[in-house]
Amino acid sequence: MREGRNGGKLKNGGNNGGGRPKKLPPIDILMAEVLGEEKDGITAAQAILNMLRGKAAKGDIRAAQLLYV
Repeated sequence: MREGRNGGKLKNGGNNGGGRPKKLPPIDILMAEVLGEEKDGITAAQAILNMLRGKAAKGDIRAAQLLYV
């Protein structure tokens, strides 16, 4: 065990524990995996677009902007 500033013992010895966190996969790969998942024969991307289209048809300006910009 290592000693701390005030003479007390440090539990982990002052090392880096688990080290640096692992990197995430690139965002395009993550998006492709998530948006490509199917439920009830429809992909997540299709479900999102259908939801936005419905909201835009009901007058949601932000949904319309996302679809038509």
